[in-house]
Amino acid sequence: MNKGRRLMDLVTVRNKVQIVIPPHVREQVHIEVGDILEADVEDGKTTFTPKSLVNGHLAEGLKDAKKGRTPRALWKRQGCNNRA
Repeated sequence: MNKGRRLMDLVTVRNKVQIVIPPHVREQVHIEVGDILEADVEDGKTTFTPKSLVNGHLAEGLKDAKKGRTPRALWKRQGCNNRA
């Protein structure tokens, strides 16, 4: 028996082709809700690698855009017709 080695966790593919990553695995690789993972298949094995696709400032800008806080919307609220 291999001492110090954990048994592998089994996950189930759900009806929307979703899986739940076990908590101890998420903690080891620092995965949180909303993180982006790169999926790859090699030699019949699937791997998911955490990726950082945007920096913090861009991420903040994306949040603002989702909430409708774009430059054009701000200009309209301030009564401006154009940028210049």
